[in-house]
Amino acid sequence: MSNENYRWGYAFLKSDSNLDSSARFDLMRQAIQMYLDHESNKIIEGENYGGTLKMKGYASLGSFGGVRFEGNFNTEKGKANLSFLISEQTYAGFGDLERDASLLN
Repeated sequence: MSNENYRWGYAFLKSDSNLDSSARFDLMRQAIQMYLDHESNKIIEGENYGGTLKMKGYASLGSFGGVRFEGNFNTEKGKANLSFLISEQTYAGFGDLERDASLLN
């Protein structure tokens, strides 16, 4: 059995409370999809929010390193700011993305 089709990692989220947990989960899912698709910028409109999610370079959190995304959104409660760290552990050919992201710092 081969595991070449499997990828795994960690996603960390830092957020204020102006977005509910459902919106934060949806935005985290979209950040992960952006990572997988090598997207660096995406305009996102949700049910109760709208804004932009952008790749901002390479970052580390303790012993985890990966691609950092930041989001700025308008919500019913005001502005919301989010930051994600996507740390892939399989590194199946995605070293280029992390190297490219490090150039943004």
